[in-house]
Amino acid sequence: MRVPLIASLIHYFKVVYSYAGKKLYILLLLFLFGSVSESIGISMLLPVLNIDKDVNDQDQYTKTIYNFFESENSE
Repeated sequence: MRVPLIASLIHYFKVVYSYAGKKLYILLLLFLFGSVSESIGISMLLPVLNIDKDVNDQDQYTKTIYNFFESENSE
């Protein structure tokens, strides 16, 4: 039994590979690096949204990010 989604992904991967060659793997690594760095940036932004809460009501993650910002003097 062939799954149409997987078969089409393999087909298009082969088509793009025929155009790009070995550069396709570098491009995939760059996409992976970009998505990881963007997720880190978004996760560092989330504690800023809790700024109106009292310090005692904030969770440990938010306190850790605030301590990191204070140690880097980037507030």
